[in-house]
Amino acid sequence: MQLNLEKSAENTLIRRFRETDSGSEILVGEKTFRSSVILTPAGISLWDVTSLSELESDDFQQLANIDTEVIILGTGKQIQFPNPEITKSLIEKQKGLEVMDTAAACRTYNILLADGRSVSAALIIDDTR
Repeated sequence: MQLNLEKSAENTLIRRFRETDSGSEILVGEKTFRSSVILTPAGISLWDVTSLSELESDDFQQLANIDTEVIILGTGKQIQFPNPEITKSLIEKQKGLEVMDTAAACRTYNILLADGRSVSAALIIDDTR
């Protein structure tokens, strides 16, 4: 699925998300990622997570420290909700958390980013290879 909103968009705009026989991948700018990433308007960070079950409180503390109001969590091929106990740091820092499958998270991130919203995305790429 192609996800272009505008050709001159931010450098962290997701151009494509697709699932292949060897796993999922995200195209951001001209770079393809086949592992989990955190996207913010300021840049891209690799994220050493391959499933929701790996997430711990420290991971959400890292997300809480990102300078955006809303964090979109893409949980892989299916929507899965994290244990509320490990997301407390987001509540303490008054950050919004939206949880969805990774494909939907990519689309939502692009829409909110293009709308000028203060948004970041933590995208889990399924490790099916």
